[in-house]
Parts: sequence; C-alpha cells; structure tokens
Amino acid sequence: MKNNLDFIARITKSVSRSRGIHADSKIILTELTAHVEGRFGFVCLDRPERARLEIVAAAGLDSANFRRLEIRAQSSVLSDVIREGLRVTIKIGDDGLLDFLFDNRPERRIVSVPLVLSGICIGSIALAFDDYPVAEDKDALKLIDIAGGMISGMLRVGNFEREESRKLIEENSHLKQELKEKYDFSNLIGNSSPMRQVYEQVTQVARSNATVLLRGESGTGKEMIAHAIHYNSLRSKRPFVKVNC
Repeated sequence: MKNNLDFIARITKSVSRSRGIHADSKIILTELTAHVEGRFGFVCLDRPERARLEIVAAAGLDSANFRRLEIRAQSSVLSDVIREGLRVTIKIGDDGLLDFLFDNRPERRIVSVPLVLSGICIGSIALAFDDYPVAEDKDALKLIDIAGGMISGMLRVGNFEREESRKLIEENSHLKQELKEKYDFSNLIGNSSPMRQVYEQVTQVARSNATVLLRGESGTGKEMIAHAIHYNSLRSKRPFVKVNC
C-alpha cells in the first residue's frame, strides 16, 4: 500500500502545475503504466461536436498504432464503453477493429474505465496487460480508477476556465459595443456651423493615424470628442487610456 500511496503522491505532484489535458494525461498514463506493469495505455474523449472519439494521450504505443487507434476508436467497442459508462475488459476477438493492439497475444487484456464528469461519461482511460491475472488485480484496477478521477478533475477545471474566459470575452465585447454606441457621432449634440465643422473633422481624423490635439475650455466636451474619435477608429477594440497631466 505504501508504494501505491507514493505513486499517487508522485503523479499528484507531477500534474500540480497544469500543462493542459494532453500533457498531463500523458504524464499520468506513463507513470501508471509503469507502476502497474502495463504494456501501454491511452485516454480517449468523446467529441460529439466532431462525431468521433479523440485519443488525447497515450503511453507505450508507437506512432503507427496510435494513428490506427485514432481512426478506428469511434467504430470500436470503446464507443460502447463510453456510451454505457461501464468498465470493461477487452480481449482479442472481442472487436476485430482493435485486434492490432493485441500483437497476437491471446492473454493480453485491455481494461477500459469510464471518465465521468458531472454524472456523464465523457471518455475512458484504458490500460493493456500482457498477463490476464494482472488485469484482474484489485489494486491495479483501483489505481486506474484514481487516475481516471484525476483526469476527470482536470477536465472539469479546464471546462470551468474556458467557460469563464468565454463569459469575460462576451462581456468585454458587449461593453465595447455599448461604448461605441454611446460615443457614436450621431450622439454628439450641436447643429451650429462650427459644430458641423467639428463633426466633419473628427469623422475624417478617426479614419486616419493622425495625432489629434483637442483644445477648449473646461466642460466644452473635449473628452467626449476624444471618445468619439477613438470608438469610431480602427483602434476601437484597443483600450482608451486617459492620462491626467
């Protein structure tokens, strides 16, 4: 048990600084495969928007078999595992699409454990063992469950960060649009000849990269004109910076 606790502590420390789901899953798989004496392992996620399973990480698979797995995963028993959310043990002959992973070893077993996020199965973590008894070892299965839980946790954090980022981008875009509408030239008040001349000048200068000096008494609307120039220029998506001199 001590060795298992050391293993858990080691992989927890290894992924404490997030590198992204691909890199962190690779670290966990590499450590897990070595610790439980597996032949290889991989993590696949369901990508319904792409209508396929994505192999996000693998350990112990050469590039040729990795590519074959990517191509065949969606049509294989792996998709059933994710759809049903059950742990399964796959052996040679169970699915001809995956027989290339067995390398003519009838004793090899692939244990696939679901990855669950908010009660929904969103993928699986799978490990291959050359010896059938090892694939049934309770400690090994428990460690696969723990590794799967860690990967699910990383996915949850990643989804949360992406959602927060999306909200901030939308809010920023909304605020910028409000400012642009607020400082649209049509909102500037004044119909006198001098004011019409000002409108024409600021309309022209807003389209250029010219430096503009606004002069006038306090309260005459210099800052409003400056806002109008900025939010109607090619730099409207960049910050409007005020400096009190």
